[in-house]
Amino acid sequence: MARLAAGRRPRPVAVVVDHVADSYEYLAGWIRQLVAGQPVEVTGEIVDDLNAEHAAEAAAVSQADAIEHLRHSGTAISALIAGLSAGDLSAGDGRVRLFAQIAIRHADNHRTDIETALAAHGIRRG
Repeated sequence: MARLAAGRRPRPVAVVVDHVADSYEYLAGWIRQLVAGQPVEVTGEIVDDLNAEHAAEAAAVSQADAIEHLRHSGTAISALIAGLSAGDLSAGDGRVRLFAQIAIRHADNHRTDIETALAAHGIRRG
């Protein structure tokens, strides 16, 4: 099983893929709340807690389940962001735009690590 180092312990690639999917869901929730004019508290500690909770819950996620989760949540957040108006993007003092940018870049932030881990196990992108 391909693993990559993330933080202190190596995680299976499927867990990292599922982490990206999970993050799309909480980012989408924050975006919806801000667009609706609701307050949203987001700190580094909150994000770290969400990531740690996900890592514990998804420790044995299968590759197939992680891919399906990513397809579903990726499609959902893409549709959400595509449907935002300029005014929506400015909501929450511009935090909607920031969260949209984070969502757009999140997979790229992990792609190199995933590809490196897979290549170390002789798995190449096809």
